[in-house]
Amino acid sequence: MTASGNRVLLDLWETLDVKFRTIVNVLRQTQDLTRIAESHVTIVDAIDSGDPAAARQAAEGHVLANRPA
Repeated sequence: MTASGNRVLLDLWETLDVKFRTIVNVLRQTQDLTRIAESHVTIVDAIDSGDPAAARQAAEGHVLANRPA
């Protein structure tokens, strides 16, 4: 996130405490973690292509599809 140069994004990332939430979700996860990890590829591809709308859509889809039950 730091490499993006986007201070707002970095502040948001730090506020979310993503590392902690990821650890908690992994520990209580009953889904296939390999599938979940692979689902990040769409997000990365959208960011890499420079398409913010696609990146947002991919990120939202990922969160909704992988939230704990």
